[in-house]
Amino acid sequence: MPHAESRQERSPVSQAVSKATALRAAVPIPLVSTSYDISIIGGLAAVTAVRTFHNIEAHSIEATLTFPVPIHAVLYDLEARIGDRVLKAVTQAKAMARQAYEDALDTGKTAVLYEELLKGIHMLSVGHIAPGQEISVTFRFAMALAQIDGRTLLNIPLTVGQVYGSSGLPDSDDLLADGPEATADVTVRAENGTPKLLGGTLEQGHGQISLGAPLIVEVEGWAGRTLIGQTREGATVALSIAPAPASKRTLSAAVLVDHSGSMSGHCGMDAHSSKHAAAVQGLRSVAEDLAAGDRLHLFEFDDDVREVGAAGPTDWNHLLGELSGPAGGTEIGRALEAVIASTPSADVILVTDGLSHALDVQALAKSGRRFTVVLIGADSLEANVGHLAALSGGQIFAPGGTGIAGAVRSALRAARLPQREPSNESTTLIEARSGMKIRATWNAGSAVSADAEELRAVAAYATGLRLASLSAEEASQIAEAEGLVTHLTSFILVDENGVKQEGLAATRKVMLAVPVVATVRAASSHGVKRTLAGAMYPPAARMYLREETRGRYSRSLPRYAEPDDDGYAKTVPSRIRLGPLAERIDWSRNPRRLAAGDVTILDEMDAVLVLQAASSPLVAAAASAAGIGAEALVIGLLARARAPFDRNAARLARTLLKQVPPETVAGLMAELMLADPQALAG
Repeated sequence: MPHAESRQERSPVSQAVSKATALRAAVPIPLVSTSYDISIIGGLAAVTAVRTFHNIEAHSIEATLTFPVPIHAVLYDLEARIGDRVLKAVTQAKAMARQAYEDALDTGKTAVLYEELLKGIHMLSVGHIAPGQEISVTFRFAMALAQIDGRTLLNIPLTVGQVYGSSGLPDSDDLLADGPEATADVTVRAENGTPKLLGGTLEQGHGQISLGAPLIVEVEGWAGRTLIGQTREGATVALSIAPAPASKRTLSAAVLVDHSGSMSGHCGMDAHSSKHAAAVQGLRSVAEDLAAGDRLHLFEFDDDVREVGAAGPTDWNHLLGELSGPAGGTEIGRALEAVIASTPSADVILVTDGLSHALDVQALAKSGRRFTVVLIGADSLEANVGHLAALSGGQIFAPGGTGIAGAVRSALRAARLPQREPSNESTTLIEARSGMKIRATWNAGSAVSADAEELRAVAAYATGLRLASLSAEEASQIAEAEGLVTHLTSFILVDENGVKQEGLAATRKVMLAVPVVATVRAASSHGVKRTLAGAMYPPAARMYLREETRGRYSRSLPRYAEPDDDGYAKTVPSRIRLGPLAERIDWSRNPRRLAAGDVTILDEMDAVLVLQAASSPLVAAAASAAGIGAEALVIGLLARARAPFDRNAARLARTLLKQVPPETVAGLMAELMLADPQALAG
């Protein structure tokens, strides 16, 4: 019998196995700088964010970044600098914008897409950045200042902690916060009052912050004024943002406290207590605000929800002593459902870090309750819980890592206010948001005399206020007309005159910086979604490198042909179940090599499976007819199976299968147990 080494040299499977890499090499981070320029006019912040991407690789890349944004921020402008040219984005319906972006990438054009994935979570994609090229993307948004216990604050989240549950987003789009430490330059101007950068220092309006913590600005000595805006159609709007008035209405509310494992993490850079301890301390501070007749019904939750009891002003602090420490997961939805079923209170106050996707926002909003949210911690997430507050007429208070007691007091004061303040004017809208009373009044008219930045930012923000009360069709039309990004519309920019790139662009997902606060997780962490960065293949997969196991592995599979004398070189399963393999492949890293059918970049066991599937007579015949390699065809079929969950896989499938008839694709996928051919055909 030939020596093992000589067998290995002539075996295609052995050749693939010998070249395969056990661990993936690191790739360059294309995001090279971030900056924020903030102009505070009246009670409105007009924010300009600039992110610069640079490609130092040998081929074109796509840079993508998924990041948190304030729930009530309104994005109204985007442009990109490519070389010495500045291109402006346009607003399109969300599906159309995505299709335009994918079409541009398929044809080698540079393109930029900005979209809202979920309320509070946005994604920026910059496709086909040429080798050596630098692209700067500038986008602008407007948001109201918050009033929290007498302090005027602006809070822009920049990263998040580990989130419980599944977002429902494709892996290629999801939030990732495993990136290195990074900083951003910040410029702040306020027309009145003195801006103060929390967690940093401003010198003549300029400073630097960590991207591992929220950007928080406090404006001391602030005073509001009425702002004037002008829509693109020429209508004017007056916008006033002022502290919400106090109310002495009797308070009857349910208070739900998060005591999941993530609440054991530190509250912020300058806070030494845990999020949970800060929450309890904040709840104790409201005792002095409670009056005779007030009644609070207390609950706590992790994986389960527990009713602690009800109390008034005299026994509230005693009841808080019954709360238990952090542990378990974060089943916010189940807890809110239990609270709704247990108490008739019209108001529910949720105290949490928001690090959970486990809730049905739309169903809870239909309960008729008003949800007010206090976000605890510098790594908190507004998405979902903030959206629930907005839909139900509640408010959200996000002070960052400090000022928790003031935020809790502000939340209870907000619960004393009526749900919505009525207006007798059809052209006037009044809302309460984060401790501020916001009033917008529209009047058709001629151009007004005001700063151009103010005109645009005010009109955009006021239009954003209107959209929630409109039908989806009306909201989409107005958002497109005013150039706004919403859950219905996106920004799209295609460089029609730039140099086209050849081949597929490798996607480089830019991870958010790891939160700077120390985070202690509970032992019970089930339900936490694995990130792409941590999804390494199991060591057991490499057992097939061992000479003594090769024959055993190949003999365990049914075959198209009998093995040769080395026991594995020609072994091919008659029906190979490849579905799990489609999930394991990293479709973003080396699309060009995958498109060429290069299996050496796969894990050893996965390379074996692809080569075996490629030896199928059906696959070989289809590959020959299409003019591509059999291994490339198998990879294309795997990509097709993964396409609904990964945009990179979808692009590779379009490239590799464009010459293969749909009925042939369906038959091969059924043969490889990848999908139901009828489902594919439909």
